[in-house]
Amino acid sequence: MIKRKLLRVYGIVQGVGFRPYVYRIATSLGLRGFVRNDTLGVEIEIEGDEEKIETFKRRLYSECPPAASIDRLVEEEIDTKGDASFVIYESSSGRERETLISPDLATCPDCLRELFDPGDRRFRYPFINCTNCGPRYTIIEDVPYDRPNTTMRKFEMCPECRAEYENPADRRFHAQPNACPVCGPEVWLVEGNGVKIQVGDPIKTAARYIQEGKIIALKGLGGFHVACDATNDNVVKRLRALKKRGDKPFALMAPDLETVERLCFLSDKERELLTSPKCPILLLEAREEAWKVISRDVAPRNRYIGFMLPYTPLHHLLLRETKRPLVMTSGNLRDESIIKDNDVALEKLSGIADYFLLHNRDIATRIDDSVARVIDGKEILIRRARGYVPAPISLPFTSDKEILALGPMMKSTLCFLRGQRAFLSQYLGDNDIYDNYLYLLEIMERLKKLFGFKPELVVHDLHPDYPTTRLAGEMELPALAVQHHEAHLASVLAEKGLVDDEVLGVAFDGTGYGRDGRIWGGEFFTGKTGNFERIAHIAYFPLPGGEKAIEEPWRIALALLKEVLGEEALETPWAAKLRTNHNLEAVLRLAETERLSPLTSSAGRLFDGVSSLLSIRHRITYEAQAAIELEMAADPEVKDSYEPLFTESEGHLILDVKALVAEVYDDILRGTPVPVIAARFHNWFVSAVLRVADFVRDDRGIEKVVLSGGAFQNRFLLERTINALKENRFKVYFNEKVPINDGGVSLGQAYTAAVLVREGRL
Repeated sequence: MIKRKLLRVYGIVQGVGFRPYVYRIATSLGLRGFVRNDTLGVEIEIEGDEEKIETFKRRLYSECPPAASIDRLVEEEIDTKGDASFVIYESSSGRERETLISPDLATCPDCLRELFDPGDRRFRYPFINCTNCGPRYTIIEDVPYDRPNTTMRKFEMCPECRAEYENPADRRFHAQPNACPVCGPEVWLVEGNGVKIQVGDPIKTAARYIQEGKIIALKGLGGFHVACDATNDNVVKRLRALKKRGDKPFALMAPDLETVERLCFLSDKERELLTSPKCPILLLEAREEAWKVISRDVAPRNRYIGFMLPYTPLHHLLLRETKRPLVMTSGNLRDESIIKDNDVALEKLSGIADYFLLHNRDIATRIDDSVARVIDGKEILIRRARGYVPAPISLPFTSDKEILALGPMMKSTLCFLRGQRAFLSQYLGDNDIYDNYLYLLEIMERLKKLFGFKPELVVHDLHPDYPTTRLAGEMELPALAVQHHEAHLASVLAEKGLVDDEVLGVAFDGTGYGRDGRIWGGEFFTGKTGNFERIAHIAYFPLPGGEKAIEEPWRIALALLKEVLGEEALETPWAAKLRTNHNLEAVLRLAETERLSPLTSSAGRLFDGVSSLLSIRHRITYEAQAAIELEMAADPEVKDSYEPLFTESEGHLILDVKALVAEVYDDILRGTPVPVIAARFHNWFVSAVLRVADFVRDDRGIEKVVLSGGAFQNRFLLERTINALKENRFKVYFNEKVPINDGGVSLGQAYTAAVLVREGRL
C-alpha cells in the first residue's frame, strides 16, 4: 500500500551531510518526496510502498553519517501527493528553534588525501573541507545551517565548487564551507608590525621561520595559536617569558600519530581520542627519551605532555613542513580569552609573535582547544571546547522550564537547559577578569540566538560576590543559588541519568563557598540532587593571608605545622630554609585571626601545604602547580597510607588534618624519601573516602559513590580511589561528558534547578 509520512528528525543533523544521505537512501529505495532543513532539525516527507518506508526509517539510523546523531524521530501519516521523484528543498526558517549544531570536526581522511595529492585541484589548499569535516560552530551565525548564515557567505562559489555543492552524489553536497583556491579564503604572512610579506607560499615560509627559531601567531579554526619549535630550548624559554606563563605547561602539536607514539606511552583509548574528529589535546605520559627531543621547558617538573594532532588543513600543511612537534598554545594575553580577529591579534600579540599567519575566513564564535586525559580507561575532560561544543548532554527527564545556569567563577561555562537537553558553552576562563566576563556575555547572547533559548529561571553560585551572582540579580528572572560542591556532584548525576538514587558524594577541589560562609573543598555528602546533606569534611585549617596563601603554599604549610608543633614550628629545619626570604613570625600571627586567614576544608589547599612541607613547591607560577608537582613526586609502588582519623562535631565526621600533618612531619624527620611520603599522603585521601563509604553503607545502605571536583584531575588520586571503591563492591560514578573540574559546575547548577522544578519545589 502506498503511504506518505512526515518525518521530523531531531539531533545533530545539519552541516553533517544528512540531507544528501537521506536523498541517497530514498532514491535507492525508489521513494518520493523531499527533505529540507528548518530551525527544528530536518523535515522529510516520504511517499511510497509502506514496507519500503519502514526500511528507509531503519536505514536512517543504521547508516547515519559519522558526524551526525539522531536524538529522536517523530512521524505522522499525511495525504499522498503523487510526487514524481525525491528532491532536496531549500531550508525553511521558523520562529521555533530546536535544531542542533555540529561541533567543528577535524580534517577527514578523504580531504587529507586530496590536500597532498598534486593532481587534485585543492592540492595544498588550507581550507579544504567536506560534509564530514571542517568548521561548523565557529562559522555559523544563525540557523538553519546554510551558507548565507555563516561567515562563508562573502565567498561566492566558482562553477566547479557550485557543481559539487549541488550534486547529491558528491560528498561536498551542501557542504556550507565548500571552497577552493579559485573562490575561497586565502592565507598571507605579515611581520609583527602588520606589513605583508610577499612570498609564494606563506605556510612554507612560516614553517621555515619556525625552524629558524621564530615565534608565529597563526589564525586557526576558533581563534589564534602562538607556535614555535618545541625542540628548541631558547625559543621555548623566550615564548614562556613573553607570555608571562611561569612554569605552566605548553600544549604541543605533533606532525602525526607516529611522532606521539615515539615520545609518549599510548593506550588504545588514547589513540582513539587523538585521531577522532574531536581531536583534543590529550595529557600523555612522556617516555624518558621524549626529553631528549622536546625542550624540558615545555613542561617543567611534569612527566605528562599535552599533545594534539593537526586538525585543520592549515595545521597539516605547517606540520608537514616543520617535521617536528610545535608548541601550539592559545593566542591570548595571560588569563584573557582567546583572540579571533586579525586586527586584535596584531594589536595584542605583536609583543609576542615575530610573524603572523593570517586568513580572511572570519570566526563567528571563538573557542579554545579541548583538553582531556584518560583515567581508568575513560575520557576525563579538563576543558570542554572545540570538537565537543555545542553538542548537548541528554538528561533523564524533560524539564518544564528553560533554565540558564551561569556557572562558577573559575574555569567558567554557561549551561542552557531545555526539554531533555543541557547545552554547555565552551570554556570561558575565569570571569573575575573583565575580558573573560565580556566573553561570557558574548557567548550567552550567541547561544540564545542560535538555539532560540528563552530562560525562565537563572541559577548561580552561592557566593554573594561572584560576577555571575550579580549578573543573575540583573536578569529580572527568578533566581536560584546552588552550593558549589553540590553542583559538582549534581553534574555527575545529570550525566549518568540518576534522579532518585541516594548516593555518597565526594567533592574534592580547591575552593567553593560553603553554606557556613567558609571555604569548602574536602566534602562528603549523602542524598540526591537538590537534597544533599553534608555529613563529613576535612577539618578546617587557616589560609594565612587568604588569596596570598594560594600563591605561596609555604604559608599553608607553616599554619599546618603550627597545628602540630605550636610556636616550635618556627624552629624546624624547614622553617630555617625559608626564613631568609620570608617573615615567618608575621604570617604565623596572621594565622591566628580568621578575618585575615579564612578557614578552609579544601583538599586542594591541603595538597598545596604538604607540597611545601616536602620542599617541592613553596610558591606557584600557575594554578594548582604545587599539587601537580606533589602528584609527580608520588611513588606509584607505595601502597601504604597515613591513617585517616575522624572525630565527630555537630553531627559531622571531621577528617583530622593535625594527625595527618604529624605523620607527614614524623616521616620527614626520619628521612623517609619524598616520593614515599607523597604517595602515602595521596593514599590517605583514598583511605578516607573508603572509610566514609563503608560507614555510609553500614548506616544507610548507600552503595553508589559519586566523585567530582578539580582534585580528581589527579590521575594517581582518581585511579586509586576508583579501584579501592570497586574492590569493596561500591558502584562508582565520575564525570566523563563534562569536566570533572569547575568546567562542569554549570551543568550541575542547571540540573539541580530542573530537579527542583520537577519535584514542585521551585
